[in-house]
Amino acid sequence: MQRPHGGRMRPFEIHGHRGVPSLMPENTLEGFELAIALGATALELDVTLSADGVVIVSHEPIADPAMYRHRETDKPSGYGALASGHRARGVLGRPWSQLSVERIGLLDAGSPGWLGAGRDPFADTRRRVEGARVPTLGAVFRLARRLDAHGLRFEIEAKSDPTARAPAPDPVLLARTIGAVVRRQGLASRSRLRSFDWRVLVASRRLFPELPTVALVRVDTATSGSSWMRFVPFRHGRWAAAVTSAARDTGAVAVAPADAVVDAEFMTASVRAGLAVLPWTVNSADRVRELMALGASGVSTDHPGMVRCLVASAAAAQRSPGSRR
Repeated sequence: MQRPHGGRMRPFEIHGHRGVPSLMPENTLEGFELAIALGATALELDVTLSADGVVIVSHEPIADPAMYRHRETDKPSGYGALASGHRARGVLGRPWSQLSVERIGLLDAGSPGWLGAGRDPFADTRRRVEGARVPTLGAVFRLARRLDAHGLRFEIEAKSDPTARAPAPDPVLLARTIGAVVRRQGLASRSRLRSFDWRVLVASRRLFPELPTVALVRVDTATSGSSWMRFVPFRHGRWAAAVTSAARDTGAVAVAPADAVVDAEFMTASVRAGLAVLPWTVNSADRVRELMALGASGVSTDHPGMVRCLVASAAAAQRSPGSRR
């Protein structure tokens, strides 16, 4: 399935949302590897900084006890060796910005709980992976190289919240540190930096112009007068036009809106602003088809295998003789 973009036809993008959390623990190397195997064209992953300035992969601002537990060993391979007898106590529940990557290596990310509303939708399908670690961004890049996933892209979400009270990285420092890792790995052409905190995007465009950015959008954040938008000029008028214009003005190449806000008006406004549209998180086959018809460039999904099948079917239908009548 090809989508027009700037006069060229580009494949419909399938972003494995935190890997494939419907089947594997989220934001783990094991989950990312399965997402690649199931046909994800990009890995969507959340990142923040450790106390010693390492880019780590986690959606949560803290080492949440609902998502992590202590590992059995005190000497995690690949994260350095802690002094003999040093236990993992005091790690769970603390902000990542207060934990060294060495301490973070003591956590097991392979038996996550559920932090969303209602019942865990993946409780019966998601595997436990004993010993799965909290990865670094560099480890994710190394995984892709080990798997020879040469065409794989990386949708890197910088976790930053201007309304948060908990300790968090400065948005400019966050952008600088992430961008340095991407540049060092030579992967700017295959990566995009995204965030709800558009200060990160503006800083990244200034520091790393070769790294494209994506403006994440929710109604409660991308609204004139909100704490999230007080750093960004926001025009009055229809919301879709205002938010896409503001996203364009940050230098973003795409918007990644919550799926619920994407309709014909939002798509038209995005096209006028010259932005690709990458909704999240889309888990319904019918909705994926609707978004394809509307002209979305791709989706973030917990079911990359399902979306891959839909894209393949749509591409086959386009190639069939009957589709040209």
